[in-house]
Amino acid sequence: MLFSPPMVTALIENRKTQTRRIIKFPPDFDGETVYQNGGDGVKYGVCNGFDTVNRIYPRWHVGDFIWVKETWRPKGHNFPTGGAYEYRATSEQDGNPTEGPWKPSLFMPREASRIFLWVTAIRSERLHDITEADAIAEGVEKWEDGNFKAYGKYAGKYRHARDSYLSLFESLSSKEVVASNPWVTVITFQKLEKP
Repeated sequence: MLFSPPMVTALIENRKTQTRRIIKFPPDFDGETVYQNGGDGVKYGVCNGFDTVNRIYPRWHVGDFIWVKETWRPKGHNFPTGGAYEYRATSEQDGNPTEGPWKPSLFMPREASRIFLWVTAIRSERLHDITEADAIAEGVEKWEDGNFKAYGKYAGKYRHARDSYLSLFESLSSKEVVASNPWVTVITFQKLEKP
């Protein structure tokens, strides 16, 4: 599962115990009619003149193990020994010098992964249904003054974690996607030590 550098940092700091992934409906979905949501999938209606109901099952299930894919690269000769890979999230925090291009998280091999997650709950909901507690579980950064970070192109801060999370989601997708209030799979997990 792919994570952005800020969310990898949240995982490392044990601030992140949830993630949301957009549910991709087929073209015949009418955009509105969802009959049921939950861990066993989402039932949805289609525009075909009949009372057709289809179901989309989540890709992940309770009890699954997920390995985290993040921006990475093999370590060069100028880096300290102790591992074959360098990770952008911690390299930026540690102020390490850059050497060579970063590799996209999409292409990270499993052997390079350093973070593993165990799925403890799955459900489906609309993006805007996120609660304040769930936004905090998403790992948004809380500042010393009690406010939450504004992500992406927004400078400043938010009073509520929910607003902070929606700015994060927008920075990873688009304003239009957030405005469309898509259905998402909510994955709750525990971080595990590398086996």
